[in-house]
Amino acid sequence: MCGDIGAPALAGSQSLGAGDTLTVSGGGAGIGTTMDAFHYVWMPSTGSTVSARVTLATGSPGGTKAGVMMRQDSSPSSPYYLAAVVPGGVAETMRIVVEARTRDGAMAQRLTTTVALPIAAVGLRVQQAGAVLSAYYEPLDGTAWTPLPGSTVVLSLAPSSIRGLVISGGDDATRAQAQFTVLKKAVLSP
Repeated sequence: MCGDIGAPALAGSQSLGAGDTLTVSGGGAGIGTTMDAFHYVWMPSTGSTVSARVTLATGSPGGTKAGVMMRQDSSPSSPYYLAAVVPGGVAETMRIVVEARTRDGAMAQRLTTTVALPIAAVGLRVQQAGAVLSAYYEPLDGTAWTPLPGSTVVLSLAPSSIRGLVISGGDDATRAQAQFTVLKKAVLSP
């Protein structure tokens, strides 16, 4: 399934490329306050992990977010857990951010942010163990995952929760685009 969450001014889209590569684009004021606006490609809960390699192609430094998310539902104020990349402002750099909203309509919290990484692509993983969610990254090939310090949070998601790939421009005037390569096909397929 796919769609815009929170009615962003610029509609999002996605297209399947070669292999398991999915190009996702979208606008939206962002993810991380009490209401979100972004483009989401998701499926109902089918496992405890969602992983993808993210290559950020275009977007606004500091505002655009592209990553993997577990979310209670598709309402704009829904509880969620997100591991995403944010363009660093210098070519081929990005930061990884982890955020969560633990209650419907509550203000989202930034749990951790990395320093600027001199890479153009990174593997991101969100792992759920009961009500505990944690984020991991992998800069090479998706096999050696490193926990992101400070990323663990307790968040009870219903069995009907949704998980998938997100993109947000960070403001209503910016359309961002990223390429995702799904690393665990059983969790997400377009």
